[in-house]
Amino acid sequence: MVKILYGKPVAEKIDEGTAKNSNRGKIAILLPDEPSSASYRQAIEKKASKLNIEVVSSADEANGVIGETIDPAKDIDCQTPENLGKLFAGVPLYKPATAEAVIQLLKYYDVELPEKNIVVIGRSTVVGKPLAHLLLEENATVTICHSKTKNISRFTKIADIIISAAGKPGLVTADMVNENSIVIDVGTNFVEGKMVGDVDFENVSKVASAISPVPGGVGPVTTSVLLSQAAKSAMLKL
Repeated sequence: MVKILYGKPVAEKIDEGTAKNSNRGKIAILLPDEPSSASYRQAIEKKASKLNIEVVSSADEANGVIGETIDPAKDIDCQTPENLGKLFAGVPLYKPATAEAVIQLLKYYDVELPEKNIVVIGRSTVVGKPLAHLLLEENATVTICHSKTKNISRFTKIADIIISAAGKPGLVTADMVNENSIVIDVGTNFVEGKMVGDVDFENVSKVASAISPVPGGVGPVTTSVLLSQAAKSAMLKL
């Protein structure tokens, strides 16, 4: 029977650590006006309220900021070129929240990463590239596939772990995985007003050994990682 890798218990564990910080700071959210960003914003605001992290409208007021054109010292989602450079150099100030959320999800469920053959689908600087780097830091062997990769299934069929962050509904199908595959769905897509991932969950879950759902998988862990880094920023008094 397939194992479902739910994000809620992982997020709760991270939140426990965040709640221990006496100074949890203030964050400003600077995101584009589109469905996936709106959903992300709502999740951040809801959890921030529970953790006593104040959401403010101005980046000047905040200890941490979510967005791209911001002060690197307050870039708690690691999206500025300076912070991405530090990440790839192995000296990150913060880690991209979604990429780190995938790592935390896998570790929570005791998935060993060293020596694993991992396929990452997607090459964005938000998830794909930094995630590949974080996996390399864990001594995994990483293959990045993308929209120009021919016959992606020739890579995914032999992978121990498949992580899709391409933003394309139904991209990963049952014939692309094997019975030992662990499938992590990072996709956030909206089809007829419903949030779906990149993976055909219904059919892939009949083949794979473990799979994360959308919603309820990486998403809540991402929010918790982000707010834990906001608390870190407040403690550093940046």
